Amino acid sequence: MRLKKYSKEHGGTAGCSLRLIERSTYAGLLSDERQVAVRIGKREMIIADSWFASLRLCRALVRLLRHEFFGAVKTSHAGVPKEWVEKIMKNWPGGSYLVLECEEEGLFFVGYKYNYRKKGKPAR
Repeated sequence: MRLKKYSKEHGGTAGCSLRLIERSTYAGLLSDERQVAVRIGKREMIIADSWFASLRLCRALVRLLRHEFFGAVKTSHAGVPKEWVEKIMKNWPGGSYLVLECEEEGLFFVGYKYNYRKKGKPAR
């Protein structure tokens, strides 16, 4: 994996995802339509679940492949202000959310407060 395209610069998981996305881009189009899409640089929306989504992948998709990205970053959250958001939302009620925007990179981050209280237990 380390010797494959994108892995050295973006890490193994993001590199693997980038290779997959690069090869499958415009896959639903006919041959002629696909060639036109490649030539004009048509942007596609890439959606990833929390297993693949990361800030590294998001940045690389936008910068290198020029596509848009939407994903739930949960397990691979390096570079995301997760602890800061959890601290801010600590006393917020369950179901609350916070939206942050990074204008220089065109990124949005949504923090969501779950309600972990079990039924029958009073709130603290």
